[in-house]
Amino acid sequence: MFIVNGLFEQGMPDIRMEENDGIVTSVGFEITYINVDSILYDWEGLINLLLLSYSAADTDVTCIDMASGRYLLYSSQLRPFESFRYMLGNSEVSCEITFEGFGRSDTLLFPEEGTDNYFHLNFKISRME
Repeated sequence: MFIVNGLFEQGMPDIRMEENDGIVTSVGFEITYINVDSILYDWEGLINLLLLSYSAADTDVTCIDMASGRYLLYSSQLRPFESFRYMLGNSEVSCEITFEGFGRSDTLLFPEEGTDNYFHLNFKISRME
């Protein structure tokens, strides 16, 4: 396993990639925040970038899947900040999210006053064979 650090800007999570015999078998990232006092935005942009990159290199994802944008729609059709899991080609896409102590709007979480808060997200695309 190796980690690509600082792909976009300061504060972005490390991207984890696993490989077997030179072939990338999984890609993902993990984030944890404890007692933050700032607003948290959804990570849909990074999730969709990883979905697009990984699925473009996966021969089991068809051109129809790519052209229809199915790889982008799965996470955006689901409510932000909710866990999901599905198959895309021969890969499993999973995103586990837990949080407490935050109020919620459509695309962001804001810390509730006077309470401790916690946020954890673990996103991964894994080749299933």
